[in-house]
Amino acid sequence: MQAASPVSRVRRLVPALSLFLAVPAMAASPQATLIVANGGRPVLTIRDPGSAPPITIALGLKTTAADLTQGLTLQRTTEHQGIIEHYRMTTGKRLQREATFDEIRYALRNAGGQQLDVVLRTAPDGIAFRYELPGVHQATVTGEATAFAVPADSPAWLLPYGPQYENERIQTTAGTAAAGDYGYPSLFRLGGHYALITEANADGRYDGSRLVHAAGSGTYTLALADPRVDSQGVTPWRVVIAGSLATVTASTLVDDLADPARFDDTAWIRPGRVAWSWLSEHDSP
Repeated sequence: MQAASPVSRVRRLVPALSLFLAVPAMAASPQATLIVANGGRPVLTIRDPGSAPPITIALGLKTTAADLTQGLTLQRTTEHQGIIEHYRMTTGKRLQREATFDEIRYALRNAGGQQLDVVLRTAPDGIAFRYELPGVHQATVTGEATAFAVPADSPAWLLPYGPQYENERIQTTAGTAAAGDYGYPSLFRLGGHYALITEANADGRYDGSRLVHAAGSGTYTLALADPRVDSQGVTPWRVVIAGSLATVTASTLVDDLADPARFDDTAWIRPGRVAWSWLSEHDSP
């Protein structure tokens, strides 16, 4: 899991209801807006108050039972402001953590009555979203429409994908990067600010993902590890950490979005050096 055992987790929810088609997630940095347009295709736009170019994200999910990428209408939005969580880490950037979010749930439905919720969380250092299938506890996912679009001339620092995550990072631009797969995190400079794309709370209940790029474009499409994924109706968080390079570096948003550990005793966790026999024994775990 991505988070160590918290000793406390406190939530404060102040609900509100809105029925607008496009609703800003919160009046703070960054700002996110979801609209449904172009044949019922949901699109999320992230804007930085520092006048950086926006990031546009295509949304949607396909299962063996439903195409939830198009032909969708927004039924309602439900907003929770001021979600506050406290937890403790055994190591990392900071031991005592406080995470603050605003959350909007966008309830979408297709013509056949099949539903898709997009849950959007906005924090001071970024945004995150995930898909939920209301009332569904078992579904076979065949793909996501999730695609992140940035200006093609944006400087980029990317990791050519390999399952071992041991390739060397490259410095390029979003558009001139070679066609192919790229791993997380992927960093882009937008004007004077930065955006780091990654995922959170990928704990084995759903596939991990990577980004696929077509040469010449500024679009990076999310691809799952397998063509069919057995799902419990909830995906991991798709995360964009945004702001200055210092903000991106100091962010703990990925940890903040992880579920609490299922254990309380952390006395046995002792960070330190480790060695194993991979160089001489490739099959070693």
